[in-house]
Amino acid sequence: MDSILEVLIGRTSNFQLESNIVTKITQLDICSCYLCNMSWKENRLYSIFNGKCPVCHEGKVFSHKQVFHPSKFDKMEEKCSECGHKYEIETGFFYGAMYVSYALTVAISVAVFVSTYLIYSETVYWVYILLILGALIGLAPVTFRVGRLIWMNFFHGHKPDAIANYKAKTDGKV
Repeated sequence: MDSILEVLIGRTSNFQLESNIVTKITQLDICSCYLCNMSWKENRLYSIFNGKCPVCHEGKVFSHKQVFHPSKFDKMEEKCSECGHKYEIETGFFYGAMYVSYALTVAISVAVFVSTYLIYSETVYWVYILLILGALIGLAPVTFRVGRLIWMNFFHGHKPDAIANYKAKTDGKV
C-alpha cells in the first residue's frame, strides 16, 4: 500500500490523506490483486472462447466442433459430461441468448461499416449493405454459439470443485 500512496502523493509530500481516500485505495488494491491472481482457466472468458461448460470449464457445450457446418453448428449437449451441469436450466432459457446474439450482430455491423468507410470513403450505400449482410450471414453460426455461451456464463460461474462433487454424487448412486 505504501508504494501506491507514494506514487499518488510523491515521496516529498508532507500532507496527510484523509482516511476515506486510504480506504478506497486499499479496496482498489485488493480488487486488482484478485483479478491478477485469477488464472485463465478460472475466467469466464475461457469458457466462452473455448466452448466449455460454464461451471467446470472441462466439458464441451456443443456436440460438434465444426462451427460452419450447416446442420451441426447448433447441436448442443444436454448436460456436461464432466460435472453433470444441465445447460438448459429451464424451458426457453436460451431465448435471452437472442439478445446477446443481437448485440454481437450490431457490433459486427458497425465494425464492417466503419472499416469499409475508412478503407473506401466514397462508396455507394448498397456496397455497405451487401458487405454487412455478407458478414452477418457468414458469421451467423459464430454469433449463435457465442451468444449462447455468453448467456450461460451470465448465470453460472466457475466452481473448481464441481467435477469432484459430481463424481462423489454419482459414485454413491452406482
